[in-house]
Amino acid sequence: MRNSHNRDNNQLSILSALYCDSDLVSPLIKPIEKAFVNEPCLGTGVNIIDCKHFDLNRYIEEAHGLDFNNKNINGPTVYINQDIPIIPPDCFNMDPSDIDSEIVGVRLYDILTKKPRLKKGFYQLDDKVKINKLALSHPVLHGKKIILFCTGIDTAIEKIWWLRNDIKLFDEIVNLGFYAVVGMNFSLFLGECPLAQLLNLNKSLLFCQELSFRGVNVIPHIYAVNDEQRFKWVQYLNNNTSIKTVAVNTQLQKDYRSKLETELTIATLLNNTEVTIITNGYKLGGTNVSHNDRLYNANQSKLKRRMILQNNRSKINLSFTS
Repeated sequence: MRNSHNRDNNQLSILSALYCDSDLVSPLIKPIEKAFVNEPCLGTGVNIIDCKHFDLNRYIEEAHGLDFNNKNINGPTVYINQDIPIIPPDCFNMDPSDIDSEIVGVRLYDILTKKPRLKKGFYQLDDKVKINKLALSHPVLHGKKIILFCTGIDTAIEKIWWLRNDIKLFDEIVNLGFYAVVGMNFSLFLGECPLAQLLNLNKSLLFCQELSFRGVNVIPHIYAVNDEQRFKWVQYLNNNTSIKTVAVNTQLQKDYRSKLETELTIATLLNNTEVTIITNGYKLGGTNVSHNDRLYNANQSKLKRRMILQNNRSKINLSFTS
């Protein structure tokens, strides 16, 4: 059943039909998906590769096509049934015994040798960026099973993907010996070209495929902004039942529509597949699925609060002793 907030085919916006040719480019995209496009597809390649980009076929080939079924995750799988503390850099020197969980997470952004810098109003990442080979040597990670969450600002994620062959991205991740790796978080924005969205979904799955072929436990990163995309995920997961755990990013869904789409995606997965879901970011609250026993959470908030409290106590103690 189509969700009530979606438009019917006969309500397809004339403007969106003029804006976007995504359904003409690929039969995997339904005309109804264009109903939500709110800006023209210009083909400039700025921020997104849309349906009118002059070199579109090269990008599609790079993602091994737009069909999820071309992506095979046939390596080891991992089943997660607990909340996961993600370790912020401020906590890297903590004693591992201070973290109750045997399984912990780190963000890709936090293990890069360089960070994006603001230049001329835009964040840019140096071409010499690499994965820090000593990333897992921090005291707090000793003896832990570490999951890599491939999240960060778009500039970092897109640049790392662009440089993936030059920096031997997949081999470096393999060498670090993570317990599992979550698929890359390529952004999906409401109102953008559906082909650009589908391209990013396939890039994330391809990232998982490349690691699974190298024997790494992978956790696909699931995201969707319409029913057609949700259907594709359900079909893919039911055709690949060896995938036991998936992740859904909930860090940037701040407005009502974005939260609704995320909650619909999670509900669809819980109701139509057998996977366990890790939300990476805020916990769902006050929804029909928020207390489901197949839904867990991964975030940094508890550890960040602990560090703030410890720092405040230290300041208070110093003020008393000075």
